[in-house]
Amino acid sequence: HPREQDYLQQDASNRLLWKAFRRRLDAEALRDALLSASGELDLRAGGPGFVPTVSREALEGLSRRDAAWNASPAEEQRRRSLYQYSQRSLLPPLMTTFDVCDSTLPCGRRDVSIVAPQALALLNNEFMLRQSQHFSARLTREFGDDRVAQIRRAFQLCFGRLPDADEESAAGDLIATSSLSEFCLQLLNASEFIYVD
Repeated sequence: HPREQDYLQQDASNRLLWKAFRRRLDAEALRDALLSASGELDLRAGGPGFVPTVSREALEGLSRRDAAWNASPAEEQRRRSLYQYSQRSLLPPLMTTFDVCDSTLPCGRRDVSIVAPQALALLNNEFMLRQSQHFSARLTREFGDDRVAQIRRAFQLCFGRLPDADEESAAGDLIATSSLSEFCLQLLNASEFIYVD
């Protein structure tokens, strides 16, 4: 494309917005996007924050596990990540996997990594599995057993677009051989959901 050559000459280092690098959602934005797609996000503004649930494995190194961490009720944990309590010595594992700021050090710029544990966390983390179940329940609530409507709505919620014919067919096959919840988990794991183009 002739116009692209002009842009390349003006911005060879790719600093301007005409052709930006793909950017992964940061830990907080990813958590909020998951809650939004599943229909669980509480948009209430202001008020006290919430203490997130942390797995027993993550609490293993603490001397007084039971007294050291008291998670807020589940309905409070649906709030945006902005309201999440952060303790320097203990951050939720899913958040640290996705490069949440180290709260023990000043952070002028956040690290961005792409590592295998991120894919594993997105497939196996308890929070992810719960959100895929909530997402599935949301689609069932909205459309009953209408698979086509469920698939189209899921694509709109996750990607802001409708599926093409091949995607719709593959989604129907996945739901038929597995479950609606598994389909939802796959969408929440898609690069199109996790990355901003």
